[in-house]
Amino acid sequence: MGTDNVDVSTLTSEEEELLRKIVDKGLRLIRHKIDVKGISFEDLEDILYVEQGGWQRFQYMFENLAERGILIPRDYVRVLFCPKCGSPQVYSRYTCPKCQSPDVANIRLIEHQLCGHTWMTDDSRSGRNMICPNCEAELGPYYRGSLGDGSYGDYKIIGSSYECTNCGSRFDRPNITHECQNCGTIFDYRNSRYEKLHNYEIPSEIIKKIKVRKEIIVLVIEDNLDEAEIINRSFASENNFKMEYVDNGRKALNRLDKKNYDVILLDFLLPDMNALSILNKMKEKGIDTPVIILTGADDREKAVETMKLGASDYLVKSVEIYVQLPSIIKKLKKT
Repeated sequence: MGTDNVDVSTLTSEEEELLRKIVDKGLRLIRHKIDVKGISFEDLEDILYVEQGGWQRFQYMFENLAERGILIPRDYVRVLFCPKCGSPQVYSRYTCPKCQSPDVANIRLIEHQLCGHTWMTDDSRSGRNMICPNCEAELGPYYRGSLGDGSYGDYKIIGSSYECTNCGSRFDRPNITHECQNCGTIFDYRNSRYEKLHNYEIPSEIIKKIKVRKEIIVLVIEDNLDEAEIINRSFASENNFKMEYVDNGRKALNRLDKKNYDVILLDFLLPDMNALSILNKMKEKGIDTPVIILTGADDREKAVETMKLGASDYLVKSVEIYVQLPSIIKKLKKT
């Protein structure tokens, strides 16, 4: 479903306030952040500051907004939740199929390539050098894997199994159990909750409809520090502009993937790519932010190319142009 005809007046006051805060931070993507503390939302900690588990209230809100066409589901992560308390703070471990002990070691069959001798070793040797029991060659730590170079220390892992150090059983495949760090519940795949959590994008059309602010956020893509400073001084007396700077195309595209800007000031020639490449990438990603090209050379052919790719203006760098930039952007925003 398209977003052009979505009526944002259907937003509740809580939904509208939340989206305004996200947009005012210049963000286009709502991403999950998963770490030892649990689940939160990337770059939104100051907005969505809630106690542990409270992220779910906002997750339900985002899901509801997506169902109504206001947000667009993008990539997703799968998360394992405790079936008892719903916490995502779950750790997995191997257990013995016979006695259920977690004291399980990985046993590997090692072959010394030079002398042909084979023997078993377990993962408790991790970090310590192995010695061939037959020829006493030093082989290095077993987790390194085979060097494959035919040297005296070359070896190969030719098989593996598991051993329970509690009951002595050997088996090819251990059981996998999970333990909740919040409530202590131990469970396996039969009663686990394994859910898909989408990240969401706020479409440009929705941003335009809900954005009510005087501040104009400008991304300046310029690798010359002196020229970047001149641009910055041109906006020093303007209270309604917020300037952000990057010095190459890769950083710019990464920033544009995550944030929304009102205008982009783009130097034609950057260390890693030119303006045409960046405009093409923006077109592929569906980013329609107005772009003003700044260049040191008055090249009509290049100007036409950039306009065909969606640039709003093509300006030759000069002191006069830098002074006029604030008014040029204001006029552009009114059109």
